Amino acid sequence: QETISRLEHQKKARLEELERIHTLEEKITTELKELESRSASMIDDIKKFKDLRGLQDSADATREYLEQLIDGYSKKIEQLDELTDMLSHQYEEKMQKLEKSLTWRNLEKLKSKLREQGQTVYELQENVKKMKAKTDFGGTKLDC
Repeated sequence: QETISRLEHQKKARLEELERIHTLEEKITTELKELESRSASMIDDIKKFKDLRGLQDSADATREYLEQLIDGYSKKIEQLDELTDMLSHQYEEKMQKLEKSLTWRNLEKLKSKLREQGQTVYELQENVKKMKAKTDFGGTKLDC
């Protein structure tokens, strides 16, 4: 019986080893596919980098395109700056003209007066609240 259990134990150990080998084979297969893919990519890169003239032409074309974009954006910035300056100047002229007008001055006086009246109304409301609190005998009446 001891022999049978030892043999079964060895069989179990061999089956586990066999399973590990199968798992290892799958990992190796996957790794080989990845390596082949990387190798193909590197071969393509080597071919590209062997063509120095093509690389230089590509870099020059990209540089030229980017310089054209920079020039275009610089011109747009200048145009926007000019437009901003012109509009700011127009705004300032209109504000000066407006501030000189009698209607504007009257409006400013009315706004100031309205602010003062608003402040007065607020102060009066606060005084009314204080007086009301002083003369509120409702709580005392309920206590009696």
